[in-house]
Amino acid sequence: MQTVIKLLISVAIILLAARVGKRSPALAGLIATMPLTTLIVMVWLFTDDPGNNRLMYDYTRGVLWGLVPSALFFATALLLFRKQAP
Repeated sequence: MQTVIKLLISVAIILLAARVGKRSPALAGLIATMPLTTLIVMVWLFTDDPGNNRLMYDYTRGVLWGLVPSALFFATALLLFRKQAP
């Protein structure tokens, strides 16, 4: 049952971002990328394995390292969209 609740909350956030994106794409992008999603995953990890600080540390470090390729991806996409590349 916990998995179903987690799934529903996660899907609700994705659907919220998609719906908001129709009216305000910038706000939808913020919702999709803001620390809210990272916080939710951290809560799920903590509730699944309370007190496992190593798990939390490793996850947080992975997110930090993931920021670099994410920033490069979005910077490249932004430049291509600005130039109207297909």
